[in-house]
Amino acid sequence: EGRYEISGIVYGVNQQGKSVAFMLSRSAYYLPAGLHTKSLQLDKAIIKQSGLQAPYTVKSVQLLDQSRLALLQQL
Repeated sequence: EGRYEISGIVYGVNQQGKSVAFMLSRSAYYLPAGLHTKSLQLDKAIIKQSGLQAPYTVKSVQLLDQSRLALLQQL
């Protein structure tokens, strides 16, 4: 049981076809013990303002245990 954070860097494609990082996204959840499926929330306004195109990718994904200040997983 505790508070957990999912974070990741979002990339989009510029007009030259290059993948460009444009947003760090973080979502936090208080979770009881057990298995859970949670999503990383993305701000659609920032995506639109970036001027970048799909496909969008998320890299440097981390799962943090905020209650214990510990990194649990990094992809």
